Amino acid sequence: MSEIPTANTALEQALFQCTLRERRSRRVLLFALLIPLAAAAVWLVYSSAQVGRWQLLGREMRQTQADREKLEAEMESRAAAAEATRKKLEQQLQASQSESRDANARIAELEDILRRIQGEIDTMESSLTGLTGAKWHASLQPKSGNTEAAIVENRALLGKGFAEVEKHLGQALPKEKRAPRLWIYYRDDEQNALVASIKSLMEGEGAVVVSTLKQNFGRQEAHEVVCFRAEDRSQAEDFAKKLRSLEGLGETTVEVDDSLSDLGSGGRFEIWLLRN
Repeated sequence: MSEIPTANTALEQALFQCTLRERRSRRVLLFALLIPLAAAAVWLVYSSAQVGRWQLLGREMRQTQADREKLEAEMESRAAAAEATRKKLEQQLQASQSESRDANARIAELEDILRRIQGEIDTMESSLTGLTGAKWHASLQPKSGNTEAAIVENRALLGKGFAEVEKHLGQALPKEKRAPRLWIYYRDDEQNALVASIKSLMEGEGAVVVSTLKQNFGRQEAHEVVCFRAEDRSQAEDFAKKLRSLEGLGETTVEVDDSLSDLGSGGRFEIWLLRN
């Protein structure tokens, strides 16, 4: 049988229940205080970590910015130095080009002078042919041995002089192919029109007609194209072929005359026309 509660027992039970409720209330209050504090502590730790990370990131960004600015300044300095060097090189190049143009113009001027001298030498070489004619006329005279010897000696001296001048001119001028040089000799004035036709024909073939001279030399069997080196014979044959194409000109032969080898450089040709 259960014990019948008394008034004291009821009071104790009530006090006990109050104590339990008080403890539970304190526990709830404690939890109510601790949870926000714990959350605040966690947030504080997290915030501190984030702040530290952002501070580190900020320092890195500032360092990166400083490095970038330093690099940009260095690149600008190098670019300025490169631009200054480029301008200096451009000035040097312009000066060099100007000097080169002046030098080339002077060289071209000197080459033109040398070519004119070369042309004058070609014209003066005609005197050697005149000496040959004088020798032929002298040989027809009695007791002409001394005269012939003097003419031969003078022709040899002139030929050597021309050859030496030609040699130096050839060294001074560019290594360019020189046009064949032609002297046309005819017998009488009635051949003037024929000479003009031949001159035009030969110039059309790229030859330079140095002069046309009226001469009265010995007998010929046909019109002649004369060259003075064996290696020029092929060119002489071409000239003879062109001459044969002229209507009414007649037979044209080719002769290699090495008796005038003292004329210097090759490429010299003579055309001797028969009398009409």
